[in-house]
Amino acid sequence: MRLKRVILYTLSITIGIWGVVLLYFSAKPNITQSYKLYYLDHKLMNWSGYRGLDYKLGTRVFFSQDSVRKEQGTFYLGKNWNNIENWGVWSKETGDLFFVLDHSPENDLSLILNATFFVPDNNQEVTILANDKVIDKWILQNEENGEYQLAIPHEIVGRQNLIHMQFVIRNAKSPKEVGRGEDGRVLGIGLRWMELH
Repeated sequence: MRLKRVILYTLSITIGIWGVVLLYFSAKPNITQSYKLYYLDHKLMNWSGYRGLDYKLGTRVFFSQDSVRKEQGTFYLGKNWNNIENWGVWSKETGDLFFVLDHSPENDLSLILNATFFVPDNNQEVTILANDKVIDKWILQNEENGEYQLAIPHEIVGRQNLIHMQFVIRNAKSPKEVGRGEDGRVLGIGLRWMELH
C-alpha cells in the first residue's frame, strides 16, 4: 500500500512539473521569425521555410516569377503585394518586406532597389519606413525605372536582426482608374531586385 502511494505521489509531481514546463514554453515559444510572421502574425505572402527570411548582406535577391536563382526574393514579401510576374512584382498601397540579417550591423546599411513606380497623376508621394521609423520620403513625378538607394541606420535594426521595410504609396491607384489601360489592380512600387550592404 505504501509503495502504491509513493508511486502515485511521484507520478503526480512528475505530471505537475511537465505541466509547468509546457505552460512556460507555450507562453514563450522558441520559434523562428519566419514561422511567427507567417503562421502567427499572418504578415508574409509565402511560407519561406523555417530560416527563409535569413539574408546575407550583399546578396542580390530577385522578385520575379521566372527567376530560377537560389536568391528568390519572393519569400521576403509581406501580404500586400499583387501576384508575382515574370519581370517582378507590384505592391498595392503599401509594400512590406521582411528579412533577418545574418549578423548585427555595426554601421548604417545601404539598400539598393531596382524598381519602378506607378505615378498616376504625375505626382506620387512614397514614404519609406524601416522598423516603423521613417527613413525617407520621395516625391515622384514620372514612372522612372531604375535603381533607388536608401540608408538604413544600424540603430533601428530590430531584435534578432529583423528588418521590416514598408513602402507607403499615398496616391496608389489602378491604371484603369486613371484611364491608362484595363488593369484594375492598385499599383504602387514595382520591384525587380534588391541588395543590402
